[in-house]
Amino acid sequence: MFPFTFSSQIQTILLIIKILFLLLDFAFAYFLISFIYKTRWFKLAILFPLRDFLTRESYGISKARREYKRVSRKMDRFNEKGYKKAIIRLDESLSKVLEGLVPSFQMNTFEERLSQLAEGTLDNVNEIQEAHKVYLEIKKNSGYELEIEQGKLILEEYKDAFRELEII
Repeated sequence: MFPFTFSSQIQTILLIIKILFLLLDFAFAYFLISFIYKTRWFKLAILFPLRDFLTRESYGISKARREYKRVSRKMDRFNEKGYKKAIIRLDESLSKVLEGLVPSFQMNTFEERLSQLAEGTLDNVNEIQEAHKVYLEIKKNSGYELEIEQGKLILEEYKDAFRELEII
């Protein structure tokens, strides 16, 4: 049909063009893989939803369960500092669970996510908000004085919230 396409000069030029495009494909593939590896996009878009589907758990639940078990084992021996650490750990764990339940692109803060939970998901929303205020005060003010009874009540509220969210 096209006799000029069978010439050796054209074939050599086409071979060089094929090799250049093949190198360009490898370069794009390298940059794409390195981009996916260096950013959180792959985790957020593929791994977390896949893990959630396979385990039937929302993001952060397994870590929250471990944190609660770690805190509950030591709960009887706590002093004021221990209660502060426990409140910090449990509040941060609950925050991760809320990120999984209410996507972060919709809500940015703990309070917004907590208020957006469906009716009946948590019965003690007001108590958790108060406990979160104590958490914020502990984080902001290292000299914050927490009474042991108040610490026990706050940990009990987190326990109720974790139970209602079926974490424990």
